[in-house]
Amino acid sequence: MNALNIKQVAEKVALGQSTIHRLVANGEFPKPFKLVGNRTAWLERDIDSWISEKSGSAPKSEASMTFKLLSPEDLQAITGAQRYSIQAKWFEENFHVKVVCRADGSIVLTQQVFEALLAKRMGVAPKVQTPPEIERPALRPATNRANRKSG
Repeated sequence: MNALNIKQVAEKVALGQSTIHRLVANGEFPKPFKLVGNRTAWLERDIDSWISEKSGSAPKSEASMTFKLLSPEDLQAITGAQRYSIQAKWFEENFHVKVVCRADGSIVLTQQVFEALLAKRMGVAPKVQTPPEIERPALRPATNRANRKSG
């Protein structure tokens, strides 16, 4: 999953930035989320869904999604940093996770994992259901075999 800034969103939907902001204010366009500080972004899947809805075509099902790795350019756009060590530190500070790195220090992260991290941070991650309590049989005290009477 990719996070898109306003310029990327405007280019993708072929609308001006002010039009996008007006549509967001009117509830007619997906709302951006805050990454850090004054950085806001949109999830690319939300923009794709909005485009699909407007065009009348069905969005891609999750079963057909690929496990595409984030590119170095994606990671730079997300973190605002070029150095791998700073990118890894950004993920640790913002998501409290240690990312997997290659031998050269570059980050290995799928779009799906990044999307899940963002959803968790925004508080919209799916709730994990705990299994219902299972009724267990009553415990009986253990008996010592040597103290048993043979019958």
